[in-house]
Amino acid sequence: MELGWFLFLSGKMKNKWNNPEELEYKIDDIKLLTKVRDDLIKELHLKINIDDINSEIIDTLEKDLKNSKKGNCHLKITIVSNENGKTLSLDMISREKKISIDDNFLKSIENNSSIEYFISK
Repeated sequence: MELGWFLFLSGKMKNKWNNPEELEYKIDDIKLLTKVRDDLIKELHLKINIDDINSEIIDTLEKDLKNSKKGNCHLKITIVSNENGKTLSLDMISREKKISIDDNFLKSIENNSSIEYFISK
């Protein structure tokens, strides 16, 4: 460990063994904060309305996905259509390609108002 590192601690509050009236925090795991995102995020879900799909969105997603590193996060894309009061959706799940989500990837998605995203643990 070095001074200035940011850590992610996980543990439990328990009664002290020698004094049940007092609580103590028992650490179960310590990780570098920079590694937590890769370990905890299991799925990235992108939701796009069919009326918003254009070549710019496709090019951006293609570029971002090609630039993403291999990771352990599944990708799910849902295309949604709202016609005549009915909502239809098509889920596309990437079973083979797993990605690593980094700041640049998230910024690119956040900058595109046509794409909603959800992160699952």
